[in-house]
Amino acid sequence: MPLLTIVLLRLLAYTVLVSAVVLVVRAAYQRSSVLGGIVAFGLSGRAVLGTLLFLISYWRWPLFEGAQMGGGFWTLALDGRWYFDAASQAVVSGIGSVPEGSASPFYVQVLALWMHLFGVNPLSAVLFNLACYACSVALILGVATDRRAVTLALAAVTFSPALVIFGTQALKDTLCALLITMALSGMCWWMKALEPERFSWRQLTLGAVLLAAAVYGLGGIRAYLSVFVLAGYGAVVLWSIYRVVAAHDSWGLIGAQVSLGLILWVAFAAGAGAYYDAYHAIIVRTIGSPLQPLAELQTARAGFARSQGATSILTPPTNAGGATATEALNAADRLARYTGDDLASRLRNLALGCAVLFVPISLLKALSIVTFPGGRGLLYITDIDTVVMDVAILASMFFLGSAYRGRRSVPVMLFTIVIALLATIALAYVVTNFGTLFRLRLIVAIPLWLLPVFVTMSTSREGRPSAFVT
Repeated sequence: MPLLTIVLLRLLAYTVLVSAVVLVVRAAYQRSSVLGGIVAFGLSGRAVLGTLLFLISYWRWPLFEGAQMGGGFWTLALDGRWYFDAASQAVVSGIGSVPEGSASPFYVQVLALWMHLFGVNPLSAVLFNLACYACSVALILGVATDRRAVTLALAAVTFSPALVIFGTQALKDTLCALLITMALSGMCWWMKALEPERFSWRQLTLGAVLLAAAVYGLGGIRAYLSVFVLAGYGAVVLWSIYRVVAAHDSWGLIGAQVSLGLILWVAFAAGAGAYYDAYHAIIVRTIGSPLQPLAELQTARAGFARSQGATSILTPPTNAGGATATEALNAADRLARYTGDDLASRLRNLALGCAVLFVPISLLKALSIVTFPGGRGLLYITDIDTVVMDVAILASMFFLGSAYRGRRSVPVMLFTIVIALLATIALAYVVTNFGTLFRLRLIVAIPLWLLPVFVTMSTSREGRPSAFVT
């Protein structure tokens, strides 16, 4: 392609991106100056921090030298280098060259397409994360009808230390957050459009497209999360059947729900690619044996336990690192209790995992509930993130109590809570490395942060709260 054409296309891409971001900020300011300030800070803060971290690592400035990888990359995002290299190769070899069975192929493909437009360099990944954040804000504003709910949700998404940190690297977390937001907003529009007095083909189509796109994307990033979304939708279908039988609603509701369910399953199969067969086999085995998921969780946990890691919450029973004999015995006892197969051990595993998810890790270490060295100096940052996450979840649940308005709230609440609950159980039980949990727990927090926004929208009368959806 001629150089002049590349330059013109890139200028056009940047113009479109800047214009879209300006529209998002303007829409936020139209709702309130507080919302506008939150969004403007979220965009500018991420841009400045991402650029600064890139320059420090690229030029090897004498700041946080132990955490630098060089080339604009950092040790806090070790796999970010791999994703960037894989996407860069896909720019040269073609998007189809990304193997289906590789790590997060959908993210690699999308990042490669992005870098086709905005250039092959680490800052393009930062810009991509900014665009994902702006899209998430647009979706939230597009459904929000209650100013308090949207303020709470945008504050949580904007000031989450984990989302800010991972948004400065070539990582998939910001895209994953966007896909979760798409799934929730899609469910909200879908259920709202199915209300007889508010039926709208436009909103129905919008909801179906958002849900299918979210399931497809999550299938190619974290396929298990796509399964959780399908399970949440299954709960909504069961609720719809109950409504038809108990309240004599139209049987057309069931037909619509089943039709969308088939579409979502096809989207999952297409998005998951090489991973589909494994999950399909698990689902089939679960039909014959309802306890099969527990066996799968146990197998997955055993794999994590064997891999250990720098921040494993299962301290191996050794005397390495200068541990005293008493400390070694305590570690051995803890390891024995948390690697057992019996019901008591499984419940302890779940309790320990939940504690690590929702309690500041420094407190757990001080109480000797977990003991691991290191953490690359990031443990205090994770403590701040835990507090922010917990406060935002508690505030959301408190607000949800006043936002609940009967049966119209139920489908969206069911959908969201099933996703969050399944994610909590899976992460708390399976993942034994705190560093991994620090990243993954966002898939638990984000649905809970956003739930009040979607509940208030699903029960509002007008159904067209913003210029983003008309």
